[in-house]
Amino acid sequence: MAFGGAFLAGNKRQAELVDYCEALTKKGYCVASIDYRINFNLLSTNSAIRAVYRGLQDFKSAVRYFRVNASTYNVDPNHIFGGGASAGSINAIHAAYAMESDRVNMPDSILQATFNTPDLGCMDCSGNTLIANSIPDAVVNLWGGIGKTYWINPGESPIISFHGLDDTTVSPNTASPFGFPIFPQLNGSIPIHARTTTQGIINELHTYAGEGHEMWSDPVLALEFQVESADFLYQYMKPAAPSITGDLMVCTNTVTDYCVAAPISASDHCWDVTNGNVLNDNGTCITVEWINPGATGT
Repeated sequence: MAFGGAFLAGNKRQAELVDYCEALTKKGYCVASIDYRINFNLLSTNSAIRAVYRGLQDFKSAVRYFRVNASTYNVDPNHIFGGGASAGSINAIHAAYAMESDRVNMPDSILQATFNTPDLGCMDCSGNTLIANSIPDAVVNLWGGIGKTYWINPGESPIISFHGLDDTTVSPNTASPFGFPIFPQLNGSIPIHARTTTQGIINELHTYAGEGHEMWSDPVLALEFQVESADFLYQYMKPAAPSITGDLMVCTNTVTDYCVAAPISASDHCWDVTNGNVLNDNGTCITVEWINPGATGT
């Protein structure tokens, strides 16, 4: 998770972010609050875009770090999620959806000139030299946005978004941050929801009438963000249902073995049988005596 602060202020100890992270650890997640490079020239469009680009680089470097060091932190390298609030969320979203091919083939001249500035390097060319997938497996978007929605394509990371409908800092729709035309337009949670939906990407959108930016100052909403995002991410941590081998057509009093075809490491298996008796259960296999003629057993 990455803090907010308009790319001008803040750090990983942001109080509301720490509260959010600690709440998710109590639900069983391992959560890291990260820092990233901040500061830019408020009078320069180019400088503002560079700040976003540096932020996505730093976020990607953090994802690589935790994938490579997964055993050190006892985390699953195949389930590294990313998120943040405001500017931090903008970093996570761009880390998930802006690809190196987008950077070098960008039709927008302003973004093209900045994203291809030689001194910034490629998207994975900063922070560390570790080799790993730098794309978050899912995204938690707390009132953030993306430069171009066409960067979002089928098969990419699921995302859950929270946004106040009266947010004038980062619009839930499409507008320049703070309403300052010197900043390029940013597509907020509503267009992100529309694009991910049309691209077949699983997503959730939670909007709040009458609410502005940094909504987690409201303890009721803060709790909702914790619960909803934890539930959303959980569905991507559950293993796929294992396939079961064994005879599908049996006779009365037949004794048949059924096994999990590819047992999931470090998992327990619970078996439930109808119209049959379990004669033996060793966890990954059971022996069943089918007892009801003409019936369907499960």
